[in-house]
Amino acid sequence: MTHRAPPVRNAVIAVLKEHGPMTIPEIADHLAWDLPRTRSVIANGRRLHPGKLFRIIAYRRATESKGKDTGVFAAQAGPDKPRNPDKIARRKKTQASYRRRHQALINARHRQWRAEKQGRELVPNIWATLLPSSANSVRAYMSAMVQA
Repeated sequence: MTHRAPPVRNAVIAVLKEHGPMTIPEIADHLAWDLPRTRSVIANGRRLHPGKLFRIIAYRRATESKGKDTGVFAAQAGPDKPRNPDKIARRKKTQASYRRRHQALINARHRQWRAEKQGRELVPNIWATLLPSSANSVRAYMSAMVQA
């Protein structure tokens, strides 16, 4: 009795060979399958045939959640690419991105803190947060107008 590969695993291998490396959600979208089915096919193939059917060739940053990076799978034999162990550099990059996206809010909180420290009342300028970041001079002018 010979063992034949399951058709679902063959479908995933065919998609990866035809379209190149993909993440599990991309494979699921391409095959019109749900995520648990696709994830289990790849997990079972990797568990039953380690290093022979699927391997992780890269990692993509998780954008929808704060979870681990998403593995990019290829239908190749070989060892997985190791995860990036440099957590300090990753954290600095994440914090810089947060500061860039929320700079107006950070500045408003800092102005409020300085006003409380100096014992004066500050009326927050909600319109200043709507200006693009390239309008820093206008934003500073509007904030000064409100404080006066």
